[in-house]
Amino acid sequence: MKGGFIFVDKLWIGLLITCVSLILVAPAASYAAPHDGIEIKSITITGLEHLDEAVVLTGLTIKTGDIIVLNATKKLNDAAEALYNTGWFRTKPELSLSGLGEGAILEVAVAENPVYRGTQLSGNTLFTTERLLQEVDGKVGPDGKVTGAKLNKGEVICTRKLFQAIDAILAVYQDAGYIGAGMNNPTIGYNGDTDGIVELVVSEGMVDEVIVSGLNKTRESVVYSQITHLRSGIILKRTDLERDLNQVYNTGLFDSVLPNLEPSLKPGHVRVVIQVEEAATGQAGFGLGYSTINGLIGSVSYREKNLFGRGKQVAATVSFSDSDPGVELTYTDPYGQGRSFWGVGVYTLNDRQQRFPGSTYEAELDVDKDGANVFWGQKLNDFDSYQLSLGVADYDYEIIKGDPFRGTDPRSRARLSAEGQTRKFGLTFTRDTRDDIFSTKQGYMSRAAAEFAGFGGDFSFNKYIFESREFWKVGPGTLGLRQHLTFATGELPIYEERRLGGVNTIRGVSEDQLTGSHSFLGNIEYRVPITDMFGAVAFLDTGWAGDSFSNMSNATGAGIGARIKIPQLGLGAVRLDYGIELAGEEGSNKRFHFFLGEMF
Repeated sequence: MKGGFIFVDKLWIGLLITCVSLILVAPAASYAAPHDGIEIKSITITGLEHLDEAVVLTGLTIKTGDIIVLNATKKLNDAAEALYNTGWFRTKPELSLSGLGEGAILEVAVAENPVYRGTQLSGNTLFTTERLLQEVDGKVGPDGKVTGAKLNKGEVICTRKLFQAIDAILAVYQDAGYIGAGMNNPTIGYNGDTDGIVELVVSEGMVDEVIVSGLNKTRESVVYSQITHLRSGIILKRTDLERDLNQVYNTGLFDSVLPNLEPSLKPGHVRVVIQVEEAATGQAGFGLGYSTINGLIGSVSYREKNLFGRGKQVAATVSFSDSDPGVELTYTDPYGQGRSFWGVGVYTLNDRQQRFPGSTYEAELDVDKDGANVFWGQKLNDFDSYQLSLGVADYDYEIIKGDPFRGTDPRSRARLSAEGQTRKFGLTFTRDTRDDIFSTKQGYMSRAAAEFAGFGGDFSFNKYIFESREFWKVGPGTLGLRQHLTFATGELPIYEERRLGGVNTIRGVSEDQLTGSHSFLGNIEYRVPITDMFGAVAFLDTGWAGDSFSNMSNATGAGIGARIKIPQLGLGAVRLDYGIELAGEEGSNKRFHFFLGEMF
């Protein structure tokens, strides 16, 4: 019996210890708030050395008087996370509750960041350390006052302000075009000599490698031939990337060319990935337009601009009108050895020309032209190139109506009316800075050319051509200008004269209204895209032509137009223009023009 009483006593003692343990341990493990919640009566803070308690109280999402309902543990954890994100503390603060009877005390234990003593910067070569540290420590003005400081010596380091300073440093690189720049993980010293020292290591974005992705048919060598700025070992710059992307896109082989920067396994390096989407390069198409001389004119063509995946181009075109049909065959290699390009073409063409249109002396000629040409050129740099050309052409014509040589002296009549063969050598220099040669938004293209005819042919003359096209982004659209100057010396036949008027020169004016060995043409267009498919245009065209610069006639036209893009048919922009003649031989004509492709 005595032993039995001892067993019962021990049992009660064990139960009592267990209950007390549960009461003491439960609050530390998890806080299950009663249904009416836990009211925060006060807040105590420990661990502060330099910061004011107001910094902690402001950063806390739990305030004195708040009532915590339901999952108190989660709310304490969220409040600790929010306090840590203020940037003043080296570790996540610890929050706990005590005295849960008539309300709780919120106990907050923190560990401050050290007091700021300075920044050590490395990895920078493009900008001086002094310049970059101005984004951290501020800039001293003439009056000795410091402005723009993100971190102040003698104050506790705030990591949020530190990251603002890092963003400001990287903005210096970005503003200068160094888009690959970054910052390795910053470190803050907490002990000994490094206490309070921030260490920043700049990664200026050196290119590790350039990778082309998305190719199916096109050979990599074609794309890499257009990547002339990006290469391993250089620091990535926006202008270099944009130029190479434009050069790749301007091949016409791709519907889209997009860049992507990826981290490299090499510290401080980036990988440049150029993602391309190949375009349909075999294209059967047709062209259609209307000419006051030739009537309805058009063409049927086939063009392959990526033969065997090498970027070489072949084309065959059959043209038709009220005159005889014409055929043209060409082969072009835009990406020869180095930065060279070359091509060859043969043709037999028929063209109807007129003189004195709209007058009682109106005359027409039917001109046949058979010939061949070959050219070779070299790119000198991103923008400049030159081209040499040789051409042979046989001209024959038939007078359909009137006297196209009316009013000329006997010598001029003999020169203009001659038939025979032309042999020409040409030299052209071009500078082209356009952003997109297919749909230009900005940049310019200037061209100077000289043609020398003779070399045993039937005609001996020199012709000089100067052309410039400029484009600017203005408001929602693009302002485009073109100037074209031509003059010739020697025995120039009639079919080598410059002809102005009509759909491709002066809209609103009849075709060939102005002719001569000397001419100047000026065009202004303002193009506004309305949708991806439709656009609107306002234009002004003017030109002069004659036998000399001192004896020239003028015509001017203006109007509006629409542009319709139909890429599914392999076409450029369908051009619909309505022009009004403002000055010229015929007075105030009004004409509707229809053609394929932009005028310039």
